[in-house]
Amino acid sequence: MIDQVDNRLSEWVGTVLEDMPVSFAVPGTKATDTTDPGRGVNLYLLELVSSPPLRNLVPSPWQLSLRYLVTTWADTPAEMHRALGQLAFAAMQEPELGLELEPLSGADWRAFGLPPRPSFILRVLVQVPRPETPPRPVLKPLHIEQALLTTLRGRVVGPEDVPIANALVEIPNFNLHTRTDANGHFQFAAIPAGRAFNTLTVRAKGYAQLFPLAAEPAGTPIVLHFNPFENKADN
Repeated sequence: MIDQVDNRLSEWVGTVLEDMPVSFAVPGTKATDTTDPGRGVNLYLLELVSSPPLRNLVPSPWQLSLRYLVTTWADTPAEMHRALGQLAFAAMQEPELGLELEPLSGADWRAFGLPPRPSFILRVLVQVPRPETPPRPVLKPLHIEQALLTTLRGRVVGPEDVPIANALVEIPNFNLHTRTDANGHFQFAAIPAGRAFNTLTVRAKGYAQLFPLAAEPAGTPIVLHFNPFENKADN
């Protein structure tokens, strides 16, 4: 499972930096899994951190976040800095990757036996589905009711109302999902009218956030302010 994340990250680096070797070894150690010792990218799995399951999603998947320390090495500092910058800006455009720019402490670098160097953290959310509870037997005759359909439109924005593109928007009750466009807009074309659901889930940048929905007139666009740090319980 984690090795699959390693493979995806290695492939992603290859799309950003062509022919750049990737190592998952401890920073500062001789990389034995690269073909070019003169340059490369190091993706060191720094830690696994808890990520509480989303409420109102039954059965909620088991999930955790992986934090990778990203560093580069090259023949010259300029080439090393160029590669690191390209990766950082590319990560900002990936909804499945979270970017953390807080520097490591001096003690952390001393533990690696290295002087402080430029780096950043990639955060990746990993989920495993829980086994579903077997359905209960039907003891009463099936009663079918007709329901009107409506359209749900909205927009996902981040801090300072910056639109978030390619975010995954889900209606957990109906197992429906869609992605936002370049301007953060999304649409569900046909859902039951009358709000038979009361939450939406947005996933972006390695985080997930649950949004309770207020009663609004049908067809009224909604705006979802994505900031998972406001409520840690919904990550």
